[in-house]
Amino acid sequence: MTTADGAGEALPAIAYQSWCAKSGFCTYTVRESGNGLEDVAKGRADWAGIDEELSSSEAEAMHSPVAYYPTLLAAIAVPVNIPGVAGHRVKLTGKNLGEIFSGTITNWSDRHFAAANHRHRFPALPITVCVPDHPPGTSSDFSDYLAKVSATYRTKAGGASMEPRWQAPKLVRLPHVNDVGTCVEQTPGAISFMDLADALRAGLAADVVAVGKSTLVTKTRGNKKVRVRTTTFLHPTEAAIVAAGHFAASQVKADLTINLTNSPAPTRSLSRPG
Repeated sequence: MTTADGAGEALPAIAYQSWCAKSGFCTYTVRESGNGLEDVAKGRADWAGIDEELSSSEAEAMHSPVAYYPTLLAAIAVPVNIPGVAGHRVKLTGKNLGEIFSGTITNWSDRHFAAANHRHRFPALPITVCVPDHPPGTSSDFSDYLAKVSATYRTKAGGASMEPRWQAPKLVRLPHVNDVGTCVEQTPGAISFMDLADALRAGLAADVVAVGKSTLVTKTRGNKKVRVRTTTFLHPTEAAIVAAGHFAASQVKADLTINLTNSPAPTRSLSRPG
């Protein structure tokens, strides 16, 4: 029996390798996503595990039509190391994150954190941004999210990219994505982003922040219904991932691709009027 050999991102490896082993129809080797695409282009693999659409030049390098098959959903976690404050109690809006990763907010004492975190006193400590030097596909997803929610980030760093133009003054580039968790854990004032599974494997579950989004909701005041702007804060959880997977069929493009960053899907959350 002929098997279909795959290569690519580490994120879906557990699922792909399990499916392949049970079916006997395929194999999957963990490679950086770009290298997985190169393996396909050079005939060393039949398919690649990636988490973003191919650019026009990448598609041309395949030498045959490209077909997409969506398989998994994942969440991006934002871990922090703020001395004296438990990470999972920290609330950061998408705007906050955009300004941190674009270098506009550079210290944890910044007044823009105060409203959502009034119960905690953040120290006067420079923010260190830890990022992988060889960016995973998560970099594209996270930068796409930041560009959607932060005009400052869009202006200073641009849009979605596998190699985002991070602008933070205290920027630490790590050789591998696995080193990012260590950077956050060992560096007071650090912040980063990573796949939720990587955060859990790195022992950072208690350091992952709740990320906020400003939305309009309808509330009853007296005999009237009014629209009120509310900031909803969410931790990355299995429930949140499942909720993001409930979308209208019209959102899926003809080639089966779909962009779910900054999903509007509601789920259990922490909220405050904003």
